[in-house]
Amino acid sequence: MMKMPAPSDNAVAGRPESEPTGGNATLPEPYLPALEPYLVYSRIEMLAILRGLSDAHVLATVYFGGTRDFLISRVLDVNSESGSVVFDVAPDERVTRQVLASAELTFVSFFNHVKVQFSVDRAELVQFEGGPALQVRMPRCVLRLQRRMAYRVKTPVANSPNVQLTTEVRPVAPPVSYRIADISATGFAFVFQAGQTQLEQGATIGPCRFELTSADAFDADIEVRRVTAFKDGFGRDMRRVGCRFLHIPGTAEMAIQCYVNRLTVSARKAGGDPR
Repeated sequence: MMKMPAPSDNAVAGRPESEPTGGNATLPEPYLPALEPYLVYSRIEMLAILRGLSDAHVLATVYFGGTRDFLISRVLDVNSESGSVVFDVAPDERVTRQVLASAELTFVSFFNHVKVQFSVDRAELVQFEGGPALQVRMPRCVLRLQRRMAYRVKTPVANSPNVQLTTEVRPVAPPVSYRIADISATGFAFVFQAGQTQLEQGATIGPCRFELTSADAFDADIEVRRVTAFKDGFGRDMRRVGCRFLHIPGTAEMAIQCYVNRLTVSARKAGGDPR
């Protein structure tokens, strides 16, 4: 049986415990009977899944101390002979020490829109390719749960992230920052008042400047996927623009994943749903 957080600790409020949780997709799934068909016990299949994460350099959220603490890491190596999995240490040594002191770690990652999750016992500090790394034993089983798309969260109205479009979109006006309404590792949406700028579906724009927080900023090209007209509560003509990221840097992807995780954990503690 897969070691997962107890249902009483992680079940989403208002959802029956006979179904998989669909709300907080970036959080570990609790063990539920309905998840049994999605558990992989074959060692050969598990090795293939884990090596797929390693070969594709997929980001993984490693939870320790329940779901309150986590680090963003990558699987570096999977050794079938020793039955071990090696992954990145945390940039902060204090966090690495907390991981080493944790009795259980839970990995959550998304690969080709499939959620991959597994839990393991204590990690140990090792040397890998000339640098420090963390090593754990192979899990007893791996959860593979299909997701339709990358998990997207609504952003808070206060201290929300923003995007500044390239000046090519507004060649005769100073740059304007637009509030990001929701965001995921693959895309985002923002809202503006009609007439502020002209955007068409299929347009590619970049580089655009993104500020998630005062400390997390990056540049990325984007593609406009959808432009929707609506009226706000004051009767003003508004536009909602859905975009996907193009050529996003790895550090930016990691920053977005950390930001999404923080919002998800905060919403869960408050008893809400960040979607």
